[in-house]
Amino acid sequence: MKNLLTVVMLFVFSTALYAQKDVTKFLGIPVDGTKTAMIQKLKAKGFQYNSSGDYLTGEFNGRDVRISVVTNNNNISNYGCRRQQFRRNQH
Repeated sequence: MKNLLTVVMLFVFSTALYAQKDVTKFLGIPVDGTKTAMIQKLKAKGFQYNSSGDYLTGEFNGRDVRISVVTNNNNISNYGCRRQQFRRNQH
């Protein structure tokens, strides 16, 4: 019984460790590292950085979007991507 429990625990731990190796990617860019590095990689993909608003603008899935990179102690913890809403002047 003790051996069975040991084998099960080793299986659970090895599965958990394997799952932690994959890093989430956005446009092929790993979502980890520093905010500056992520912004540089997104700029290389054609996004433009707005320093006063601290966001990037560009095209994602055929739509104009605004991307915010969120950090925790200067490590990327999240990113947000929302569709831009443009208002047309109706004169």
